[in-house]
Amino acid sequence: MTKTGLEIVEGVSNGLAPFTEPSKRNIGLLMERERGVENKPYRYSSLSDDRKLFGGYTSSGYGATVVRNLFNNSGRAPVTIFGVRVVGSASTAATITKTIAGVSVTFTAAQAGSPDKGTWGNDLDVVFHSYNYTVRNNFFLQVYYKGKVVETYSAATCADLQAQINANSFYVSASFASEIAKPTITAGTGTITVTTSSDAVTGVGTNFNTSLKVGSLLYDSSDVLIGTVKTITSDTALVLEANGEVAVTGAAFKFYLRFTDTSELTGGTYTSPVESDFYPVVDDVAPTGLACFDGIDVQLVASTEFHTLTMATVGKAYALANKFFYVAILPLNASSTVKQSYANTLQGADSSFIACYNLWAKVSDELGGYVTVPALGHILGAAFLKSPYVQGDFIQIPPAGIDSAMTDLIEVYPLKVSQATLDVDTQELTINNAGYIQGVGYYIQTSRTMSTNSLYHSIHTRLQASFYGRVLLNNLAWLTQKPNTPDLKKRAYIVLYAYFKTEYENGALEQGVPFETAVQIVCDQSNNPLGQSRKLLNIDVEYIPTEATESVKLSLNRNDGILLLQD
Repeated sequence: MTKTGLEIVEGVSNGLAPFTEPSKRNIGLLMERERGVENKPYRYSSLSDDRKLFGGYTSSGYGATVVRNLFNNSGRAPVTIFGVRVVGSASTAATITKTIAGVSVTFTAAQAGSPDKGTWGNDLDVVFHSYNYTVRNNFFLQVYYKGKVVETYSAATCADLQAQINANSFYVSASFASEIAKPTITAGTGTITVTTSSDAVTGVGTNFNTSLKVGSLLYDSSDVLIGTVKTITSDTALVLEANGEVAVTGAAFKFYLRFTDTSELTGGTYTSPVESDFYPVVDDVAPTGLACFDGIDVQLVASTEFHTLTMATVGKAYALANKFFYVAILPLNASSTVKQSYANTLQGADSSFIACYNLWAKVSDELGGYVTVPALGHILGAAFLKSPYVQGDFIQIPPAGIDSAMTDLIEVYPLKVSQATLDVDTQELTINNAGYIQGVGYYIQTSRTMSTNSLYHSIHTRLQASFYGRVLLNNLAWLTQKPNTPDLKKRAYIVLYAYFKTEYENGALEQGVPFETAVQIVCDQSNNPLGQSRKLLNIDVEYIPTEATESVKLSLNRNDGILLLQD
């Protein structure tokens, strides 16, 4: 007999746990931007972080505007971008090398110790404060950008100060050739005269220009403070910040060296990248272009620049090799000839890892004007992120439909796509377009890959296949290095059955047939026959993904004849 009420029973489970899901829609973006370390992926999830890493709007490149469009169109969907800045090979970082208190010091426009090239760095200034001047028992450093303090650092040694800056600064790197001496009260050369009714100090046999700095403290021979140096006019004349604290006439003096030193960075130059700078160059240490995403947790990859057939071809090949999905934009006002060229080059009968969109947008340029940009940010934000998110964030949601309604635009190009053109673009050329509905606005109307095989037409089925591959890779590693027994096969079958049954119930798999038809898991003698290596375990999972409605035929018929029957 069961107990009435709640009963808690302790025990030991069989170890079966829900699969942990990998990322679904992380985005890798190659961009031309105002600033940022070149060819280095930065992960971020907000527009403010993007601006901090890569700067704001410039007329060079579409990157800043595309990213703004993306965030503005993503709704409440979480956004994860791995952004990579691409620069021209002749670009340089602003820098300055100078001597401070006898030590060679170099400051360079940088992020976390890596040079950040471009003219933006010419607006940087670094103000160094000597030991124990501004912060007690510390050196102190301020970074100014466009006249405003953006970072401050303090440390007891120059080595520690350098380490802090190079590990944390979004603006500069620092290199001190050696330690700058910590000041002590030191006897001066010559004699001085100063009164308590004047701020002027005169010297005989003194060398104020070389031995003192603005901010230094003057003392009499008994270590009594006279005042703080405001200006030095010559080797024998200086002015204090106030009248002398004590009077000294033709007497010896001492000083405590304190100073600030301002460095203005210069020499930052920028040249725009060329298309080949975006092509992948694989290197274990310093990859460039698309190869920067090797080993990075991205599923969608795109370039904000160079919307050409050659760039799309390179993107397709790279995506295929790395099991990413490349999103390409056709040139502005693409003609039917251009669209046919894209189809001829990019279409294929196998599974496709690329989708092409014929869509540009007129948007604000953040300076009070307007600019025409590829609608890449709108597509990624509204279609690939927002649309699935509002429908439960399932992997099988197509990146299109009215849930992909776009914002942050004034008009789109082409302004209107006829039904005949839409049919050809979708069904023959497999190129995607935007549609317009009163009350909804512009939205992404189709979600075709460049595959001509009906099994691989839909973008979501490509993303779904890649997603399942990552799910199984991440969650079935426990199968290796286990005794290859019937029990192992059984356990594998159970966990796979449980996972795909949930996917079936969530609508990811074809529900027009029973689950046992939609998913078939084989792990028995049929695919593990006697005689094969006993170190090998074969598991076959065959599934039918759900498909997207692309066409809806609604018949609206007059039924006046019923009136005659009623009469």
